Amino acid sequence: MSKQAFEEANEVFVDDRYEEAYELYTKALTNDDKTDSHFTSKVLSARAQCALKLKTFPDALNDSNNAIQLDENNIKAYLRK
Repeated sequence: MSKQAFEEANEVFVDDRYEEAYELYTKALTNDDKTDSHFTSKVLSARAQCALKLKTFPDALNDSNNAIQLDENNIKAYLRK
């Protein structure tokens, strides 16, 4: 379920539907089993990009920091700080 929500979020993101994408990334995190830290980091990083597009900069920073804590090799998370 979480991977499906993540894929849906990616699809709507490219259509510039950032609020909907943000909600879907959040849904992916809510349904995430938390055992795949790489996937969770990837979702947080993608949601950070949505937050940047929505100009909610504190949310972008928070998601980026959390993504880095889970996967210090997540380059996109560093770029979105």
